[in-house]
Amino acid sequence: TRYPTGKGKGSPGSSGSWSGTLEGPGVAYEADKKGILIDGTRFSFDSGRVFLVSSTEGGISVAQLTTPIGNASTDEELDRLLEHEEVKALPEG
Repeated sequence: TRYPTGKGKGSPGSSGSWSGTLEGPGVAYEADKKGILIDGTRFSFDSGRVFLVSSTEGGISVAQLTTPIGNASTDEELDRLLEHEEVKALPEG
């Protein structure tokens, strides 16, 4: 199974950090090895490394999943994530 990658623009920063903006509602993000700042809210990677970002009438919604990322291939990990209840609840698109 092949999955589309997120669209947007990002760039590497110092010390292994990343920042950019995702297409759609214009979600700004900035990440380093400890966590990620998404649209002004900081999330620690200690609480999970998988994020569901969706648009809402008032802006965006971010859900951080505690599901660990394993050592399987990218496709296998994405297939596994598709079984997560919060992922199943997302609208298809």
